[in-house]
Amino acid sequence: MLHKMSITMLALILATPALAIVSQPIAEDASVTPAGTIRMSGGVTLESDFQMYGVRGSYTLIDGLTAFLGAGIADPDFWGTGPYIQAGGSYALPNLDLPVDLALRGGLGFTTFSRGGADLDITSFNGGLLASAPVHDMVTLYGFGGLSIVRTEVSGSFAGFRSSTSDTDTEPAIAVGGMFDLDQNISFYGELAHIDELFISVGARYTF
Repeated sequence: MLHKMSITMLALILATPALAIVSQPIAEDASVTPAGTIRMSGGVTLESDFQMYGVRGSYTLIDGLTAFLGAGIADPDFWGTGPYIQAGGSYALPNLDLPVDLALRGGLGFTTFSRGGADLDITSFNGGLLASAPVHDMVTLYGFGGLSIVRTEVSGSFAGFRSSTSDTDTEPAIAVGGMFDLDQNISFYGELAHIDELFISVGARYTF
């Protein structure tokens, strides 16, 4: 019985590859943001069998050092919808006399789902280097490279027995995108990201 439960749990983990990389898009550039800047963004992330709708707020503590907090709803085709939260920050590196701006960026996310008496919890960390450059008065392009570390845990009750199994996976994380500034406050973004699967994100950002 316990062996059968372990096989069932493993099958559930293997059936959730898209969830193992869920994270809100970068949707920002690497330039030094002035202290006190407040931004709100929102959008949708799409994959072949996964959708996520989220919002994020950020606050620049000191010049170049920004903290952010995000939340949303993850909607995979093979599980029910579940809440998603993310927290993290970015630090714009000092001027290195390069043609691009550089920043270190990291985010920790968590999401949970329930289906058929089983619970799925996913904790993910994405960290790496963000680079960006303005190519027009209204357009900035950016790229991100780093790692995604994900812990996936499935637990549930079967015939009166409680069992759980977990897995940790590390994948390279890359993303490219662009920001279009409609005016000083409103921007739109589009992003392609790849962490084992290809993701497309679009949305808008407001700077107060």
